Amino acid sequence: MGKRIYSPSILINSVEYKCKARSVTLEPNGTALNFCEDEYEFSAEIELAYGTGESWTLLSALAKTVVDVVLKPEDATTALMNPSATFEFYVPSVPFMSSATRGDRQTMTLSGPTEAEPVFATS
Repeated sequence: MGKRIYSPSILINSVEYKCKARSVTLEPNGTALNFCEDEYEFSAEIELAYGTGESWTLLSALAKTVVDVVLKPEDATTALMNPSATFEFYVPSVPFMSSATRGDRQTMTLSGPTEAEPVFATS
């Protein structure tokens, strides 16, 4: 039976985003970089918030740079049942407001290809 995801770890440039994110995806996008490597696509739906330690402030400071990302199914030690995926990702420009509707929370989708195939670890 597949494992349910309740509290994943989403580290972007060593900052945890699990409480700011609604979804996260890392999957091969069907394109081969060469005969040995697949291209992967990363995507995270993140709630926009402003101020010290909030998503817009943190991510806009990283815009147009390559950062390290580490994903795990649980926010716990890497292990056989909790593998990690580590990769580099180019952070695009971050929207200041995205589909702002009265009374609703705003989200943005941070997405794009990884800089290389992720490295998977079980220890």
